[in-house]
Amino acid sequence: MIFKEEDGLVVLDFKTDEVERKDLSSRSEHYKPQVKVYSDAIKTILGIPPKEVILFFLHLMETVSVGIH
Repeated sequence: MIFKEEDGLVVLDFKTDEVERKDLSSRSEHYKPQVKVYSDAIKTILGIPPKEVILFFLHLMETVSVGIH
């Protein structure tokens, strides 16, 4: 999902992994290559990169902001 905030675009990516809270950081790192692809594609298609990519781990109902720069 992509949405626009006043200061830029945000990608919200829903993850269905059954991850434990203690493993959120390493699981988020696992997704960095995918986040980079999303960011690059959005920049190519819309002409501007997202300001933020958020992974929403549904199993825990937790979000993690993943650095894209």
